Amino acid sequence: FVGRKYNYMLPEHESGMANFLSKVSLPVAIGLGIANLDFFQLDIIILVTTILAKLTMFLSVAFIILMTKSGRDKDAFLHAGMFGLFAAMSNDVAIGVVIIEAVFPGTNFGSNVFLASLPGAAVIQPLSL
Repeated sequence: FVGRKYNYMLPEHESGMANFLSKVSLPVAIGLGIANLDFFQLDIIILVTTILAKLTMFLSVAFIILMTKSGRDKDAFLHAGMFGLFAAMSNDVAIGVVIIEAVFPGTNFGSNVFLASLPGAAVIQPLSL
């Protein structure tokens, strides 16, 4: 935002930056988080609870959208899937790891977020389609 505001980053450069961040940086960050994960300290209860919480969030948002748009909008299912996906999957790794490691220092909970993002995406993303 700041780079664009002060003409440091030109509009042509934005697409390259977006491609780099989405196709290189984020997969590398998730891969490093999973590679550093100690599977012997993995807590299955936290993993399953995280996936169930994401699924509950997705279904709640989708239900609210369907109830508010069902009679007036022919694309109600499209909106329900899109908003549900956004509510359930946004900023898991970017914000979640920092908050969890600040609240629970010295624990392995932060690395569980990396692992929970993959099955959560495998369950919720097909539902949103």
